[in-house]
Amino acid sequence: MRLIVFVVCCCLPSLLLGQKTNDRNAILGRWLITPKKNLIVNVYLSGSQYRAKIVWFSNPSNPVPPDKRLDDKNPIVALRSRKIMGSDVLQDITYNESSNRWEGGKIYDATSGKTWSAAAYINKAGNLVVRGYWGFEIFGRSLIFIRPN
Repeated sequence: MRLIVFVVCCCLPSLLLGQKTNDRNAILGRWLITPKKNLIVNVYLSGSQYRAKIVWFSNPSNPVPPDKRLDDKNPIVALRSRKIMGSDVLQDITYNESSNRWEGGKIYDATSGKTWSAAAYINKAGNLVVRGYWGFEIFGRSLIFIRPN
């Protein structure tokens, strides 16, 4: 009986709060942005760094189909003729085992043409949280992604 009480007392908080997996590849795969659900990115490994590329998006207010939309707000003139679909929006982020987060990367916003520093983690609900920031993480904004069905 004591063993059952011990197991329940020790394991129940972990089950309720979520467990740290320390799985560096948990970030890999397709992720759908919330709450608008108008963007899917595919996170992949390139060497020792993680990247994410746009694989689908929807913008009904723009008459240009998504597969024809160009990165026309890019500050690098030579990149303004590239298609948004298939372009990397998260770059060079690396896994930090001690914090169980991905850090030190950059996130690009094609709607504004701005690039921000980026960090990411998987929250207790299993969602991907990507924080774009300028200088310090406190000066930023978080995007939440879920796995698409």
